[in-house]
Amino acid sequence: LLHGEKRNEPPSVEQSPYYSTQQQDMLLLAEQITFACGGDSPSDCQHLCHNHMCCVEEEDEYSCASDAMKECAVYAGCVALIDDSFA
Repeated sequence: LLHGEKRNEPPSVEQSPYYSTQQQDMLLLAEQITFACGGDSPSDCQHLCHNHMCCVEEEDEYSCASDAMKECAVYAGCVALIDDSFA
């Protein structure tokens, strides 16, 4: 062990080799979408989801869920705009 390290403690997020500001931003966006799309203000949900509705599209012809560049997992909450049972 290096000086000052404790055994069996994971590194802090800032020290982690997997830490990424972009990942943190995507997590924050996913939380914002979940909150907006689960609330009483559909306009906020529509604003956040506008360019990513293909992520929750069920028709293969229009879906972009398999496109890694779209980061569709972040936009999963947008399904509330097309399925009332999720709202």
